[in-house]
Amino acid sequence: MRRLTAAIRSMVTRTPAPKGGGRKLTRRKPWTRTSRLAMIWGSAAAALALAATGVAWLVRDGWVDRQVASLDRGFVATSAQLGFTVDRVLADGRNETTSSQVLSAVGVQLGEPIFSVDLEAARARLLTLPWVATATIERRLPDTLYVRITETTPLALWQQQQKLHLLGGDGRVIADAPIERFADLLVVVGPDAPEHAGELLDMMATQPELRRRVTAAVRIGGRRWNLRIDNGIDVKLPEQNGAAAWAELGRLERDYGILGRDLTVIDLRLPNQLQVQLAPTAVARQKAKGDDT
Repeated sequence: MRRLTAAIRSMVTRTPAPKGGGRKLTRRKPWTRTSRLAMIWGSAAAALALAATGVAWLVRDGWVDRQVASLDRGFVATSAQLGFTVDRVLADGRNETTSSQVLSAVGVQLGEPIFSVDLEAARARLLTLPWVATATIERRLPDTLYVRITETTPLALWQQQQKLHLLGGDGRVIADAPIERFADLLVVVGPDAPEHAGELLDMMATQPELRRRVTAAVRIGGRRWNLRIDNGIDVKLPEQNGAAAWAELGRLERDYGILGRDLTVIDLRLPNQLQVQLAPTAVARQKAKGDDT
C-alpha cells in the first residue's frame, strides 16, 4: 500500500521533460467588446440581406402582387355580401350636364360592390365631359356614390371655318352646346383666339360701357386684336400695352364721343398718336364742300 501510494505521488510530482515532437498548448485570447459587436451586426446584416433578396425575388416573380390581388378580391366579395354595394349615385352641381352623362362617366352598375369602384379613374372620366370644370367623387357607405361637379362658365363664341363654337372659362370648346342660347356673347376670331379670349375680356371689363358696344374681336397674326364696334367701326389695338390703348379709347368716347363720329377705323397702335379713317359718306361730304368753295 505504501509502495502504491509512493508510486502515485511520484507520478503526480514528476515533471517529464518535453520531447521534441510535443506541442505547447496556449489559451485563446478573449474577444474585445468591439469585435463582439461587429460580429453581431455583421450577422444581422447578412440575415437582412438574405431576407431582402428573398423578398425581391418574390416581388419580381409576381407572388406579392398575386397575394395582394387575392386579398383585395376576397375583401370586395365579402363586403358585397355584407351589403356594401352601389344602390344609388347622387350628383350635385350640374345644370348643363345630364344625369346619363354622369352615370356613363362614373361607369358603375347598380348592385356592384362599392369598394370595386376606382374613384380616381371615375373622376378623370368626369373631367372629360364638355361642361365639367372640376369634379370630386366619394363613397358614402354603405351604398351611395356622391359626385360633386362644377361647370364652366360660357366665355365667348369662337368663329372657326364659318362655324361658331362655345368657349368655356378655361378656353376649351364646349362640345354640342346650344349656340343660340349664348348669342349675346362676344365673338372671337382667329386660330389662337380661344387661349387669349379670357385676358381680352378681363381687359375689356375695365370699361364696362365701352365693352357693351363691342360685338366681335379678331386676332391679328397671333399678336394683337381688332375690335368691331356695334356701329361698324373697327378699333385697332397695339401688340403691346393693349390695356392702355383700351383705356384711351374709353377716355376719347367720354370726352369727345368718338364712336359717334362718321368713321370706319380708329387706329390706336402707335402710342400717343390717334389715326382715324373716315367713312365713305364723310369723304363724300368733304369733297362736296370742296366743290362748293
